[in-house]
Amino acid sequence: LYYLDLESNNLNNLEPDSFRDLFDLNSLYLQRNKIPKISNALFRNLNKLNKLDLSDNKISFIESKSFINQTDLQTLYLSVINLTYIENETFRNLIQLK
Repeated sequence: LYYLDLESNNLNNLEPDSFRDLFDLNSLYLQRNKIPKISNALFRNLNKLNKLDLSDNKISFIESKSFINQTDLQTLYLSVINLTYIENETFRNLIQLK
């Protein structure tokens, strides 16, 4: 699976291992849901992720190591979220981000 679109699915909770077996996933669209936070383990195995859309969610917190393995991530959408705090190291490994 290379592309997964879960836009507008009324998702309000994502378990830490929700995407654990999607090693080849390149694009993930989670916009327009009710996701409250991003945990460290959520994207752990998505090493090939290139595009991630988290916009228009209720995200208030992103754990500091949430994107630690996403060194190939080029596009990250975070608009229209309720983010109140970002730790210093949260986006550190996003070296390809444009």
